Amino acid sequence: MLPPQCVSPSIRGKEHLHFVVTDPAGEKVPIVGITSSVLEVEFALNRGDHPFIRHQSYINYRKAQIISTDVIKRCLNEGLRRRQRDAREAIIQKISEGVLESSRSPERIKNFYRIFLKNKTSS
Repeated sequence: MLPPQCVSPSIRGKEHLHFVVTDPAGEKVPIVGITSSVLEVEFALNRGDHPFIRHQSYINYRKAQIISTDVIKRCLNEGLRRRQRDAREAIIQKISEGVLESSRSPERIKNFYRIFLKNKTSS
């Protein structure tokens, strides 16, 4: 089982932080990235919220993805992504709640998260 973790893929030589926001549902997890572009101020993260974050950043729910845990593991093993320090539980909770609250979250991400919550409460 993957804990909420952070990975930073290198895109054109620049690393970008992504958060895994749930435990796996089957073999898949939703991930969200951060951006320095002001998107939704209620979903801001500040310096100190995570060691990777050096200035105010915003959760980019619009580009959230559902990804296979095998893909994450393979990318980590092949050096395509680097594991970052796990985020504090309160930060993951804030990010997770924003999946449903953000008007920018794709509906497929919201539906995935709703199913995850339903399964979590029934087990």
